[in-house]
Amino acid sequence: VENHTNKNDLDRLEELYIKYNLSKSAITVGKMNINTPFLNPQDGRMRPTIEEGVWLQINESKRIGFNGGWIWEVSPRSTVQWFTLANSMGINPMGVNVDGTKSDYHDHIKSEGMAIANVYIKPNENLKINLWNSYLDNVMNSAMIEVNTTQSLSENSKLYQGLMFIHQDAVNDGGNENQRETYINRGAQSNVISAQIGVRSKKSNTSLNYTHITGDGRYLLPREWGKEPFYTFMPRERNEGLGNVHAFMAKTTFNAFKNKFKAGLAYGYYLLPDVKDYRLNKYGMPSYHQVNLDLAYSFDRFLRGLEIKFLAAY
Repeated sequence: VENHTNKNDLDRLEELYIKYNLSKSAITVGKMNINTPFLNPQDGRMRPTIEEGVWLQINESKRIGFNGGWIWEVSPRSTVQWFTLANSMGINPMGVNVDGTKSDYHDHIKSEGMAIANVYIKPNENLKINLWNSYLDNVMNSAMIEVNTTQSLSENSKLYQGLMFIHQDAVNDGGNENQRETYINRGAQSNVISAQIGVRSKKSNTSLNYTHITGDGRYLLPREWGKEPFYTFMPRERNEGLGNVHAFMAKTTFNAFKNKFKAGLAYGYYLLPDVKDYRLNKYGMPSYHQVNLDLAYSFDRFLRGLEIKFLAAY
């Protein structure tokens, strides 16, 4: 995305790390691929977003565990270079400020990196509680709690539910004293609630999902760092940069041929604020419907490891 005329130098070193394992726990230092609600590989890319930092995993107990660390560099998808977290913000389009002027925070954010911590609790096999906190130095803090439950309907099917709540606050000046060059305005906050209910079996998985971003402010996550963790997320869709959102999504998937073939169909309706409501609509996106069809086939025997994927989004 930095140089659209570049057709040759499209390589990058994605993973190079030192990892020390102790029983079921590990500590990793270097360039690695982590998957969190606030930093993740994103969707639908062979060359995902990769991070550099130190990452600790403590999984000695089946009931409670910890993941977390400090991240200082990132190589976003569709790029071939590594950037400090601060300098990576704004490589993709930046949208507008809350007053409607063009955002200009790229290369203007001051931050040393991000601390991420996750504690998960599993009181039993049917209940899991996830606590996440992401502190982006000098910019913002994002806290999340997620509760997932399951109940058996029959020998081969389960009913499951999920509920998450996310709260964001600006830290200091949001990255820059000049509020026209900052990422999040001084004193800004946002709140999100997302829920799902579904039924899954060995052959299929069907769910109904809902997300509401309140009118307190925009939910913000640099698009260079991944996709938002909402249950209503669909590939080629984003609710980042928005407030006062009501999102509805229904999805069903099934598999066949011993899980080698998978197919999914999803429909979403996203009710967004007016395109000129700059305080709550960073990218001027109107409300929309979306339908996704995705197919995947994993080969076997001498072609094991080869997978073909197809995605159509309307």
